[in-house]
Amino acid sequence: METRANYVLIGVFTLAVILGAFGFVWWFQRAGDAGSRASYEVVFDGSVSGLRTGSAVNFNGVRVGEVYDIQLDATDPRRVYVQIGVASHIPVRADTKAGLETQGLTGIAVVALIGGKLDAPPIVAESGKLPRITAETSQMQDLMQAARTVMSRVDKMLVENEQQIKEMIVEIGAAGKSVKEAADTLGNEIGAAGKSVKEAADTLGNSAEPTLKEYRLLAQDARRAVGDIARFFRELEKNPSQLVFGKKNTEAPAQQRR
Repeated sequence: METRANYVLIGVFTLAVILGAFGFVWWFQRAGDAGSRASYEVVFDGSVSGLRTGSAVNFNGVRVGEVYDIQLDATDPRRVYVQIGVASHIPVRADTKAGLETQGLTGIAVVALIGGKLDAPPIVAESGKLPRITAETSQMQDLMQAARTVMSRVDKMLVENEQQIKEMIVEIGAAGKSVKEAADTLGNEIGAAGKSVKEAADTLGNSAEPTLKEYRLLAQDARRAVGDIARFFRELEKNPSQLVFGKKNTEAPAQQRR
């Protein structure tokens, strides 16, 4: 038991030392930052969604500080005051612009500062107040505001025309049902017509066989008749007198000559 208690005490002491070391490093860094940073107040006219205490402050894309505090304006809820600390050597001028940027897909926002001209004067602070930078609305904020405006108008239109929309939906459903019924009827009629055509074709095929046989026999008789007529005209061409005197018998003289 005594050995186990010693192990527990050693473990607790080691953990306390580690936590104390981390705490000291954090305190030392914060203390150093407090002395090397200049504070400013950025005024946002609109939503600062994704921005929180401890968020980064970038100057031309480079991190130079962080957000200290976020407060709403008591007289105008649309306005938000953001206190930031920026490294004292950063040249924040009177024409420095501020905005809000979203980092990737996380939704975390940062305060973005864009440097002004080299010969621009420094920001002049009012008595008892921090130097103030009025933020410009970013394209993302403009897009979100436009989306909210459109959705608000759509909601208003839906509420105002709720009954008409319901009636329209019912009419569309009825029209769709009528179209389906008409399509079914047309399909049935086409099917019946196709069946009738098939039956007629089968009947014609069955009745065509004896008729074709009769046509073949008739054609044979016609060919024989044409052949007889052709022979008659050939013989008439050789002996035209036979049309008046008839065909002479050529076999008798041959026998007499014998």
